[in-house]
Amino acid sequence: MVKIKDDTRQVHFCALLKYGTKGDNFLLTVLVDPDKRNKCISQVIKNKIIQLCNTILQQKIINKFNKLKCFLVFGVETTDISIKEQFSICVHYIDEKNILYDDFLVFLHSKFDW
Repeated sequence: MVKIKDDTRQVHFCALLKYGTKGDNFLLTVLVDPDKRNKCISQVIKNKIIQLCNTILQQKIINKFNKLKCFLVFGVETTDISIKEQFSICVHYIDEKNILYDDFLVFLHSKFDW
């Protein structure tokens, strides 16, 4: 359990890390070591790993639609649960089988005055 702004949520991040250690005994030892101070899974480390995964996924999506003949990048402004304005950037594209896709790329915090 991780406490986030007075809200406790079940987090499966550690389970995903353990799953990712299959075949890497050293990393598995670090994650299951009973001494919690030695675990490299602090909030800062978790956020860095999530950011790296995000970067990799974004690059895969960008590489995929750069090979296509046409695509549409669009954005939508919304408000999240903490009442912060966000601008989401998405991509519409049609693949070689004429299937329409709508991929999310990123949320950006915004302060637009429309």
